[in-house]
Amino acid sequence: MVSLFNYDVASANGRATLVSSQEIGPYRIDVSILPGQPVVANTHLSVLIIARATEEALTNATVNVSATGPAGSTELGQIPAPNDISPQFYETDLPFDMAGQWEVKIDVSSELGEETIIVPMNVRQGGSNINWILLAAV
Repeated sequence: MVSLFNYDVASANGRATLVSSQEIGPYRIDVSILPGQPVVANTHLSVLIIARATEEALTNATVNVSATGPAGSTELGQIPAPNDISPQFYETDLPFDMAGQWEVKIDVSSELGEETIIVPMNVRQGGSNINWILLAAV
């Protein structure tokens, strides 16, 4: 499926959009978001952690997320991403308070070790694009 925003669509966790897949240390860390593009105040983040040695999803890691945005934005610090709903997905909401370029930092810790990745996200204002799409559909 082709995404409107040039991201691949991952169907493993609903219809989240895969925005990053990075191999670091013993992990492959896949990061997906809903909606398909990061937006102010309403971006859901989902992290899938794969042990590279076994290709199995880890369900016993600790994941924390933080983010730094453009000048004037409020830094998001150490937001836990638990896997309460689905054991293989670590999830949280990111309350971006301003449009612009953000760096989302994801810290992973498990018996395999501690690693950190950075995922750049171009955050946009929410409702206006969706309203035009809905209007066009009508």
